[in-house]
Amino acid sequence: MLLPDMRTGLWHRQHQALTGGLIGVVFYAAFLLGCWHSTGANEPRFEARAWLLENKNPSALAGARFVTTAGALRFVDRLVAAGAESVFVIGVSSDPGRLEAEGGPYADGLVIVLPEDEHRREELFRVANREAVREGLAPEQDEGQREIVLWWD
Repeated sequence: MLLPDMRTGLWHRQHQALTGGLIGVVFYAAFLLGCWHSTGANEPRFEARAWLLENKNPSALAGARFVTTAGALRFVDRLVAAGAESVFVIGVSSDPGRLEAEGGPYADGLVIVLPEDEHRREELFRVANREAVREGLAPEQDEGQREIVLWWD
């Protein structure tokens, strides 16, 4: 049986012990239903501003955090104004039931592509770390990484 790899998002053959097991079936079903998301390198990414503007879902990104798509768009604009090179939507669920019920896909996360400028990075880390603390997570330190991933439940 082919299943997605949680680390890479790529399909691969599972070991025989998992092939017929309940865990494999549940994992496979979750992937097909759009409940499983990866934040790996192969995660599909969509330019956040365009994705939000084109999305007909009234609460397309992290609904518990932003409530409306317009609220999420204001947050993305704030990241860009603070110096983000790019902002991408990740963790997109576009199962047919959600598309029909909500009018468009839904996402739980953003990737902020960081600039090299120290002051802009500092501001972006401030914004991202406020979100992390709000979610009960530890703040992230600037260690020269190229991106910050924000994820809301």
